[in-house]
Amino acid sequence: MNYFWKDNEELSLAVTSFFEYLADYINKFYNNQLSIVLLGSMSRGEATWIIRNEQAFIISDLEFFTICSNDFNKQKEFDSVIDNAGKKFFSDQNSILFHIDNTYIKKKDVAKLPRKVITYDAQNMGKVVVGDESVLRQFPVVNFDNINMEDIWDIIVHRIFYVLYYGGKLKTEGNENEYRYTIAKNSLDLMTVILACHGKLNSGFYAKLEEIKKLDIEDNIKNYLSYCLSIKFNTDSLFEYSVEDMEKLFICLIKYCQSNFHFRILNSVINLRYIVKRRLGIIKRMIKLKNITFGRYLFLKRLIKIYEKRDSLTQNLIIESYILNSYPNYCCPIKQANHSILLANS
Repeated sequence: MNYFWKDNEELSLAVTSFFEYLADYINKFYNNQLSIVLLGSMSRGEATWIIRNEQAFIISDLEFFTICSNDFNKQKEFDSVIDNAGKKFFSDQNSILFHIDNTYIKKKDVAKLPRKVITYDAQNMGKVVVGDESVLRQFPVVNFDNINMEDIWDIIVHRIFYVLYYGGKLKTEGNENEYRYTIAKNSLDLMTVILACHGKLNSGFYAKLEEIKKLDIEDNIKNYLSYCLSIKFNTDSLFEYSVEDMEKLFICLIKYCQSNFHFRILNSVINLRYIVKRRLGIIKRMIKLKNITFGRYLFLKRLIKIYEKRDSLTQNLIIESYILNSYPNYCCPIKQANHSILLANS
């Protein structure tokens, strides 16, 4: 299976060996009760690696769903197995941009998954790498009409927060290549929102860019996104932008999405159950942390202001992000992966 746009035999072998290790354990100890669905850029063959000090480093996430039987109750044990496999096969991978993200889903809940972007992508581009290959056929049908538009709007918040949270650390350390990649990757993620502003939905970076090229938007934006894709895919580009130019264009994309995205009443009605569950989760986390938030829209405005003033995230804003989005787990180190970003609904 091809995980990377620009192939790297050693890294591909590490990913394959990682899943083979998990498959062997599942077969020996769980009687094949688990299936694993690979998600994200690796499932699409669009993952990225860079060369640093003559060594290849993965700078894309390794994301997957673990589909388990309804009575499976050994999640903590399997978490340790995943952790051991990560240490075994990715011991030399130390980029803060590489995370192993797993989300458990019981079989009875697969058909009831929230209609989010990740569900849409899994349905269209997910790959079963361990277990029952028919599991993808049980996923709910997600399209532009029924996808939860709040989830798409949240991408704006996630992307600027990510650049401030991870990118800020890379910039402080003088790691320009990975900082440049961080801006490029998060700019590309905003393509989902840009397309939604124009009534479209698609999976995969390349496919999204091809759709955006057809839109009536500035050529400079299209050229910039093409440049970002060349960074993501580690390929040559007809265009060139400085880091400073990328920073300016990134915030322009954020503001474009903020201004042009519109909710539809019918869509909110269709997804009311998930929206209410999300609100209840926010209230629960506010009570737990004895902290208050004034909502995602004001939070986004504050993030934009911090970005434009070139300030750093405060601890209070990190906590507020956890309250609103259930990530990052502010009690844990910045390196720790947190699967809550995938299916944060409670």
